[in-house]
Formats: sequence, C-alpha cells, structure tokens
Amino acid sequence: WFVQFDFPDENGKPYKSSGGKMVWNEELKRELPEGWRIGKLSDIIQANPTEKLGKGVDAPYIAMEALSTTNYLTGAPARKKYAGGMKFRNMDVLIARITPCLENGKTALVHDLNVNEVGFGSTEYIVIRGKHFPLPLFCITLARSPEFRPYAISKMTGTSGRRRLDYKDVETYRLPIPPDEVLRRFESWGNPVLEKMHQQHIQSRALEKQRDFLLPLLMNGQVQLRQ
Repeated sequence: WFVQFDFPDENGKPYKSSGGKMVWNEELKRELPEGWRIGKLSDIIQANPTEKLGKGVDAPYIAMEALSTTNYLTGAPARKKYAGGMKFRNMDVLIARITPCLENGKTALVHDLNVNEVGFGSTEYIVIRGKHFPLPLFCITLARSPEFRPYAISKMTGTSGRRRLDYKDVETYRLPIPPDEVLRRFESWGNPVLEKMHQQHIQSRALEKQRDFLLPLLMNGQVQLRQ
C-alpha cells in the first residue's frame, strides 16, 4: 500500500498496477500516487504522547523482555506500582530505543490493556500512536519496515554500548503520506487481523499455563499420559 502503491482504488483494484495516476516527486526521485505528498512522520503520528499515571498507582507493566523481535504484539503485562517510566495505552506501539534492543528489532503493539487504562514500562521506550485517529497497524508495520529500521539505527547517538534513538528523530522521518481515507481503509482492513492475533495470544498463554501446571505433575508421576 505505502511502498509499491498498490492500495485498493475506488474499484477495489491495485492502484498503480491498474493505471492509477502517478505524479513525479522531485525529493524522492520517483512517482507518487496523485493526492499523496512527502512529509514528516509527525504529520500523522504522535511520539511519546503525554499520559497521566500517579506515583504508587497499581498499573499494567510491560518489561523490555515482553517486546518481541519478530511478533507484532507485546507479551502479557505484569502489575506493578508506578514509580516512573514511559506511559502508554492500548494500541500504542513501543519501540526500544537503546542498543542492542533497537538493532535487534524489539518493537511491539500494546494489546492487553483495558479500555482507557494507562500502562507503563521502561524509560528506554519510544511510544508512537496516530495523531488524528488511531493508526495501530500503520505504526507497527512502519516501525518494523526495512525502510524505517535502518533509518532509526543510523540516528542513534551516544557512547558505545549506550547508544540511543531520540524520539524527535522518529518525528522527523520523511515518507510518502497518503490521504486520510487511504490510512483509514488500511486500518479498517487490518482490524480483524489484529483481533485474530490478540485472540491467538490469549489462547497461547492459556496453553502455556496449562503446560506449566501439568508438566511437574507428569514428571513426578502424579499424573500419567493415556494412550
């Protein structure tokens, strides 16, 4: 949709492949779909949006190890009393900003919080979300894309072993920006996909708990496998 420009046109056909009008863009030295423009990521997303969470409040906590290097979703949150750290809500995307976590691809979508619940985690997160309307799928696919990740790594600063990405460099990332309607259609298309991922995560965690309960009983002979 956003790289090859074959998002569905008004007839549901791939835009560029079906002869959609393309316009030359001098900055990118390539053609963009008519109605698109080049802009900064901050035109459509917020980085490190402000949230309130009182000291000592019991809240969901997502540790760095809960961020996957391959999956789209975070691991299950713990519960801790808030004493500092980055704050976020459901459907925000967390990007690890410190070496080697950023280079390893620790990035994930928050999905286990309740409606209007604020969670928190490491100070080494950058939090991104849609600026004008929710963009969870766009944010997570962008953050994992082979275009954005090398850019983010190249912007890290600091001494060896403690290099970090500044959230302002996320905001100034330049990219082709489609009309809002295309972004909304992308999110609408992806909502069922994210929901299926969420349900499968819940099922996987339930099976893991059952395994962890039964395995010790099996090992000490308290239960037996039946053929």
